[in-house]
Amino acid sequence: MKIQKRGVKACSVPAPQEGLDHRLKTGVDSAEPFRQALQLENWVVLDQAIQTRKGYRRLTDCETPIERLHSHDMNNEKKLLACGGGAVYELKAMGEHLCLKSGFSSDQWRITCFHGASLFMNGCDDPHLYKDGGFEPISFQGFDNPHSLSGAMVYQSRLFYWSHQSLTFWYGDIHTIGGKLQAFPLSLAGDYRGTIMHIDQMMLSGPKGVQNAFVIFLSSGQVVVYRGLDPGRAETWALLCTVQISKPLTSDCVLSYAGDLLVIGEEGYFFLSKYLGGDERLTCQGALLSELQKAIRLYAKQKGWSLTFDSIRDWIIINVPNGKDSEGKLNFSQHVFDLSRAVWMTFTGIQSSCWHVHDGALLFASDASVYRAFDAPDDEGRVIKAYLKMPWFDFGRSSVLKKVSMVKARFESHGFESAALGIAVDHQEQKKRSCQIRQNKKQVSLWGSMWNRVLWSRQVQVKDDWQTVHASGYALSLDLNLATHEPVTYYGSEMIFEQGGLI
Repeated sequence: MKIQKRGVKACSVPAPQEGLDHRLKTGVDSAEPFRQALQLENWVVLDQAIQTRKGYRRLTDCETPIERLHSHDMNNEKKLLACGGGAVYELKAMGEHLCLKSGFSSDQWRITCFHGASLFMNGCDDPHLYKDGGFEPISFQGFDNPHSLSGAMVYQSRLFYWSHQSLTFWYGDIHTIGGKLQAFPLSLAGDYRGTIMHIDQMMLSGPKGVQNAFVIFLSSGQVVVYRGLDPGRAETWALLCTVQISKPLTSDCVLSYAGDLLVIGEEGYFFLSKYLGGDERLTCQGALLSELQKAIRLYAKQKGWSLTFDSIRDWIIINVPNGKDSEGKLNFSQHVFDLSRAVWMTFTGIQSSCWHVHDGALLFASDASVYRAFDAPDDEGRVIKAYLKMPWFDFGRSSVLKKVSMVKARFESHGFESAALGIAVDHQEQKKRSCQIRQNKKQVSLWGSMWNRVLWSRQVQVKDDWQTVHASGYALSLDLNLATHEPVTYYGSEMIFEQGGLI
């Protein structure tokens, strides 16, 4: 569009191709529109645009609310196991399930795979083993409190066990499950405080090249790092370092990825290598950090915090509790880090108690059902509500009043239920001016219909009409509210405005 009138200008606001704001502070004005968003809810970042996330569909059901999902590989067949209501189930076809065992005190199992078996430990019930379709207790020799074991980890072909109640870890013989255990009391190895929260491994570079390191997380925030083969032989076992970090919220808040360990700590998200001299590959600041710290402050003790690597999309999905609704049900949102683009996104409307990748599909549990995520146009028939809030910008002239008269958003979609484009001024949301984006409703063409009276196919429709809006201020921020049953791609917006003189 060519503007002839003096003082009238056009401005483009591109889609936030750098994802959710994680570097800049809310309230900072810019001369040009940012390529990040202050809020990016239910949008997925593409190369030159953003698109509403896909929905989910029900896969199967259980008889009790599910708190854990696990895949067990038995004879090249993937078995889907679920934990809930004090029982462990094998889930089969739609609605079919087999109860393997019930009567447990907790469903917060830590599950470890070793030599074709799955080990279950929760810190209050006797550890169990799932193998060849059977679910039986693990046999230990000379160990008085097997029910206190909270988890197990495989390191150098050996199982290591820990308890949330102790500063001691235990280990068995190579290639052995259960049996006689040897103790390694950390209290005798250094000035360590608290108890063991989690044990994992990561890759560290050293004089002898890259080696596996044995990593112990303590409730005090201390991390103890060893390397070696056998803790019982001093010549093969050595302490590398001890560092103080932001303490993980739970044992589920540590994820092994690409030789490193990603942690949900009390102060944000980080890779452990950050504390060991490595590069900071994942940044969590700005608007995202504010949202995270609020959730930690209010809901740190609520169940459901977890980290999941989605290898299908190259995403890290962080399940974040958000309190309870009016009916007392738990609310959740997801912080999603796209590893291929290094961008953050947030999802809502997915009330997931846990996530799991099973047989090439990303699943989550909600109440007593299991769903296949991002595999449907909407959320089981419900619309997906997407929201975009761009940072404030002042065109480089903070003392000059701007008056916006027209705005348009560039969409590509099969249609949506509703969409509204808004412009807020001077950091005051109550002064926001919005316009509804009109569209042609989808119609099914009938043979013999008059040409140009109905849509003759369900091809993607492009929407880029100018809308009238009246907003005046020194700094502007654009937002977009949208509800849809099908994917919508957003490329950006344009606005026409006039600039006043200096005040």
